[in-house]
Amino acid sequence: MAVSYNSAIFLIVSLLSISFTLTIVKADLVSDVCSKAQKPALCLSALNADPRCKGANLEGLATISIDISQKNAQTVRDLVNTLLKQATDPKLKTRYDSCLENYNDAVDDLGELPGFLKSKDYLGLNVHASAAFDGPTTCDDNFSETPPAEAPQLKDASDKLQGLIDIILVISNLLKDAFVKDHAGAIKVETKKSDFFKVKQRNNKSVKKFASRFQMEQIDLPPGADDWVIQAFTQGLNPQSSLASQ
Repeated sequence: MAVSYNSAIFLIVSLLSISFTLTIVKADLVSDVCSKAQKPALCLSALNADPRCKGANLEGLATISIDISQKNAQTVRDLVNTLLKQATDPKLKTRYDSCLENYNDAVDDLGELPGFLKSKDYLGLNVHASAAFDGPTTCDDNFSETPPAEAPQLKDASDKLQGLIDIILVISNLLKDAFVKDHAGAIKVETKKSDFFKVKQRNNKSVKKFASRFQMEQIDLPPGADDWVIQAFTQGLNPQSSLASQ
């Protein structure tokens, strides 16, 4: 009974440790993303407030940040529309009318992001997120030189939206870098594969030495390469060897 009890305790402790480790890993992912954002506090607050954040990977966080930014952009666009209707100053009406166009463009650009994410076009994701970011900044620029001033509530809303879209930009860059790294690894494997098929058994070399050379070359290969390694070995055998004739 003592052995069984101790085993059970060990199993429970192990499971708790694994659970704690996974929680830390996911928390670190959000922290890592937000540490690179323009507004880290806003990033942490926005992502952690969404229940989907728990257990999400980078693509999951991208989906969450896109959803949050879309909803926020639509809200700010509604605010601009309201301010436009309330404005009496002709110059102010012109500026809000221009802002409304800017936010319409931003909403449209954000609406295209899920498609880029789904197709793993992380460069396109980044480019269109940058275009969406330009919407609120361009609106702000309309008020930067001469009166009338931008409504404080719009300026605050614009700053928040820029911070939210910036999260998408951070994640898209991380996804892009990871994709390039993985792709580079795949190219390395293909190059190694090509080199493998060039290895041939010389007339004066035994099968044993030929096999030993193959084993040395195989050290850097990833799992799952066995099939074409065997094929390359077979094709590399000297036709005059006894093994090749079998």
